[in-house]
Amino acid sequence: MSLEIINDPAGSIKRAAKRKDINNTARIIAINSFIIAFSVSFAVFMPVVFTATPLMAASLVVIAFFTVTLISVVFGWTVQVVANALGGKGRYFHGLTAVSYGMVAPSIGMFIASLLTAVSMLQPFSFVILVPSLGLGLATLYRGIRDMFGLEMHTAAITVFICAASFFLAIYLTLTLGILSSGALLRI
Repeated sequence: MSLEIINDPAGSIKRAAKRKDINNTARIIAINSFIIAFSVSFAVFMPVVFTATPLMAASLVVIAFFTVTLISVVFGWTVQVVANALGGKGRYFHGLTAVSYGMVAPSIGMFIASLLTAVSMLQPFSFVILVPSLGLGLATLYRGIRDMFGLEMHTAAITVFICAASFFLAIYLTLTLGILSSGALLRI
């Protein structure tokens, strides 16, 4: 299923819109989350493979899996809210499907890039893998939003921009509020 989404994103999105199968969307999110969690763990623990314990690696995989899943679910809801605010007609399923299909290419690209980082001479080639996979992921997200919510091209592009901006702004504000609430700035 994941390779079908990469080879024919438009057709895959149209088939998903007709089927309206939330279980398939949840399965794709779970697969993407596992691939990203494994990739992050592999990249983090590869340099310290002989000193890290298996429990440390397993803990990172579990935490990364649930973090990516939670971010996907929240981002799918954000897509639904923003797309509907801009005149689209869709439900949570449509936003979640657009996000899950948009994550397929970046997750596979991240997996390949993490494997390339294991060999120091191949690390620069991870850039060559990540650029097109992230580009395809954004294009698939855009196409998913456009097709799922029945938006025009420019409105779908604005939806992608607003969702991405809100995501990065939320990360910034969460970190800033965490620093400010810690009291570290007021210690003398």
